[in-house]
Amino acid sequence: MQCIGEYESYLLGRFFGDGWFEDCKGIALATSSYSDACMLGDLMQRVYGRKPRLKLRVYSDGHKLYIVRLWSKNVSKRYASLLGGFKKKSKNSLPPNLCNKKERICFLKGVIDAEAWVYMWRGRLRLSLELYNYPMIMFIYEILVELNVKAWLSKHKDGAYRLDINEPHLKNLFTLIDESNCLPARPGESRL
Repeated sequence: MQCIGEYESYLLGRFFGDGWFEDCKGIALATSSYSDACMLGDLMQRVYGRKPRLKLRVYSDGHKLYIVRLWSKNVSKRYASLLGGFKKKSKNSLPPNLCNKKERICFLKGVIDAEAWVYMWRGRLRLSLELYNYPMIMFIYEILVELNVKAWLSKHKDGAYRLDINEPHLKNLFTLIDESNCLPARPGESRL
């Protein structure tokens, strides 16, 4: 098994959550944040040595979406290989074969950044994540078990699988993610 590294593991997690293939000629990631789009573009350039394109899409209701596209058949093939094919549907992708704990944490961070939301529940913070892909939600659940982070898994009537993590387990998860340095330090920021 070949290690893919923490930064690419993070990008793969983001791709699983908010990405798609561009006709097998590249990949695209979407975000509603300009600064997040710039960070993703910088990270893609660092990992793949190619500068992605950033495009702003404004919808008729006024909301904005930044699309970060990397035109590379090699990267597209690599992601298809890691996720089990070019048909990136939420129910069809397979969990990637990541070689170490740090890569799994970075993949988890990518999926959380793409798909999870945090809210108050019974006076405490709660993180929730819903996926329709059972093998992937189980892969994420197994990562949480490996990290000793307690999570609750449930299935909804619409077929979605949901993971919920409450405080203090949520704080432990974020501490582990921060310590894993899944993203490069920003200018002026130290990684002590």
